[in-house]
This record gives sequence, structure tokens and C-alpha cells, in this order.
Amino acid sequence: MIVICRYSVVAVLFLVSFISATQVTHGPYIQNMSENSVRVIWHTDKNCFSHVEYGETSNLGTVVRASRNGLFDAYTTINNIRITGLEKGKVYYYKVVSREITSFQPYSVTFGETATSGTYSFTTFDREKESFSFVVISDIHQNSSKLTLMLNNVDWNGVDFVGYTGDMVDAISSADQIWTWLDPSVDKFAKERPFVYVMGNHDKRGNYARYLPQYFSGEDITGKFYYAFTHGKAWFIILDAGEDKEDDHSVYAGLINFDPYRIEQANWLKDVETESDEFKNSLWQIALIHFPVASTSADHGTRHLRDLVQPIFNYAGIDLTLVGHTHSFAIRTPNASHDYYEVNNSTTTVTRVDVSNDKLVITVNNQDGTQVDQFTIDANTEISVPDLKEESTSLLKVDLSSSKSIRFNIKYHGEYSLALYDLKGAKVISKSGMGPERVAFSRAVLPSKMYIVKLENGSLTKNYKLNIAR
Repeated sequence: MIVICRYSVVAVLFLVSFISATQVTHGPYIQNMSENSVRVIWHTDKNCFSHVEYGETSNLGTVVRASRNGLFDAYTTINNIRITGLEKGKVYYYKVVSREITSFQPYSVTFGETATSGTYSFTTFDREKESFSFVVISDIHQNSSKLTLMLNNVDWNGVDFVGYTGDMVDAISSADQIWTWLDPSVDKFAKERPFVYVMGNHDKRGNYARYLPQYFSGEDITGKFYYAFTHGKAWFIILDAGEDKEDDHSVYAGLINFDPYRIEQANWLKDVETESDEFKNSLWQIALIHFPVASTSADHGTRHLRDLVQPIFNYAGIDLTLVGHTHSFAIRTPNASHDYYEVNNSTTTVTRVDVSNDKLVITVNNQDGTQVDQFTIDANTEISVPDLKEESTSLLKVDLSSSKSIRFNIKYHGEYSLALYDLKGAKVISKSGMGPERVAFSRAVLPSKMYIVKLENGSLTKNYKLNIAR
């Protein structure tokens, strides 16, 4: 009897020790990747004092903690630490360490067990990278098994990040809804590749929605859920579409204010597209949004967002928008109202975008990995302008239906001036330089179908008609 009791006590003590050990319950996962910084977030079951160890090899060697206003972050289960001073396009290794605080008194702090993750790696972004890929998924609505199936069927070769374009939950009343999609993401990729979370209308619902910035946001860029970043030759715009109904709709109980918020984003977008060197120096411009901008939806939120940002997208020459919300798959091609492509993911499609200096290849697969559609956007459609001294036809033709710009191949040797006029004789755009060279004009600044092209130097002039198909 004594022996049984003794072993029972030992077993109970062992069990209590096992249960009380501090654990990393969710994560770590990568956020806000840039060329010189990254944010690492993880969650623990006890209030902890935490740090990240990182380095250029698996030996690590550098410790970083989060500090605000002279205080290290401590006594929290949400551990959020930014690593800075990194180099672009470089591999780094890291692990997370959390030490439980069992008692936190003004002049007496008692520490408990320490939890340590495995060692993982990440690669910083690089605007000089010649090619990369990313994957976009939308509207999972807490279906963990479906998301797991989708992620298992992704070809991860070359994929540098994942975009979630909203409504990964039904509504948020606790963190439990977040784990339904976050845990499968961590299991498959998010320890070593960042995800970009685009807010959907369902992400705005529930009393816990106001706590989401603790889990993921553009904190290092704008501090909000709209921001821009660069990777390779692509400039990415992230917008927060808000809710789909009017702000004063009865279902919101007077607790939302999205119309002014969308206007705020449109004003920000105008500024970054006119002032940002990253935008000006990028080859591709890609937007991730929850609501489809190129659709004809009459829902208030979609219509309001479209009225605000579509003129900006057209003017700036946005190449591609990736959206969700409708639960149905669609590809919207450029037309008279919008000058960009839009891919609308359904609840069961995965869109992969392969980015290079020559083209975007967009592939849409079903959740089982079978291909649904694929198309290409070329960087340039090239057209040769005859030499000033050549005898040639006066009609030039170009098809811009799958290209972002016209590139004129000027064969003339010496100084030249190239100008495009509309049929009323008004100059649309011009370029001068020293030939031979290639000159590109964005599709966005050439909305019509017919132009007069004038090529000249000091003494010679030739005019051509240019017919643009779309």
C-alpha cells in the first residue's frame, strides 16, 4: 500500500511538472518582411519575458528584445519582436525563447520555466531579385481542413510569401478563430516565409476584431492595415476594404466608420504613387484587396472603394489586383473602365503569381492542385519604328491585351524625338534621346485605339498611324 502511494505521489508530481511547463502554443511566424528587418510573433500559455536569438548561421549569436518607452515587453502571452539591421536577400537563422514570470510585483519578480523553439530560417526581401513567386488564398472562413489541403498542394519552390486576402474567419470573438487558419499556416510555411494579411469584412466583425493589430498589421510601415512594400521589381499595395454595407446600417449598431477610412486610404494612395521612389522605380504594381475593384458590384463598400481607388489605379498603371469576397472565381481583363487585370479567388482556388523582369505568370489552381486557368502579362509589347531614312508602311499595329506597355524600338542613330498625338492633334506623350534605343510607354497613358506617331530629328520627320488592340 505504501509503495502504491509513493508511486502515485511521484506520478502526480511528474504530471503537475509537465502541465506547468511554459509552452509556445502558436507560432513563431514571420511578419512585415523587408530588406533590412523582420517581425517575429509567437504566443505562449503563460505570461513571459521573451527574446529572439538570430544570426547568419544556425549558431545564432545575437539576442534582441522588444522595448517601448524604456521598458522591455514583459508579462505577456503575445510575444512580438522586430529584428532590424539585416541585409537584403540574405538568409538568417533564428529561434524564440520565452521565460515565464510567475510573480510580477513592483520590487520583486519571480521567473519560472523557459520555453525554447526549434531553429528556423528566413530570407530577407531584395528589390534586385530577378524572379520570385507568391501565393494568394481568400475566404477560408475557419475551414482548417480546406486550408491545410490547399497549402499541401502548393508548389513551394520559389514562393517568398503568401497573401491572405481576407475573411479567413467568420467573425472574431476570441483568438480561437485566428488559430483555425494561423496554426495550419505555421505548420506549413509561416515559420520561414511571411504571410501578408489583407483585412476582409468578416475580419471586422466580433468584439475581438479590435485586437487584431497585435497579431499582424503594417505596424512597421503605416501602423495600419493599409501599406505598401517592395520585393524584386514589384511594388505591392495592401488596402483595407472595410465593411460591405453602409456605416449606418442597423447591423453595425453605430460602431463602424469605414467611409472616412476608405477616403483616408485613397488619399494615402495618391501620395505614395506620386512621391514614392519605390513605386517610381518598380516594374510591376500589384494590389491585394478583399473587395473586387474591377467588378460591377452594387454593394456599398465595394462601390465606394471602386469609386475612390479605380481612377488612381488606372492613372498609375496598376498591372494586377488580387481579391476575394465574392466566393466565386473570375478573371477580369482590362477594358474601358479599368486598365488592369483582376483575379478574384473563390473559396477553393489558389492563385500563384510568378514575377520576373519580363512577365507575370498567373496560375490559378483548385484546392486539390489541379489547374483552373493561367495567363501571362508581358512587361512590354515591342514595336519597331522604321528608321527615318527607310521607306515603310505608314501603319503600325500593336496588341496590348496582354501587356503592360508599348516599347518602341528606335533604330535611328543619333538624336531623335518621338511623340504620340491623338487624332485631334493633341500631344499625349513624348520622349527624346539618343538612338538607337528602346522607349516604353505605359498602357495606362494610352487609353485610345488610334494615335499618330511622329519621329523626327533636326531635319527629318516621319509620321505613322498606330493602331492599338486591347
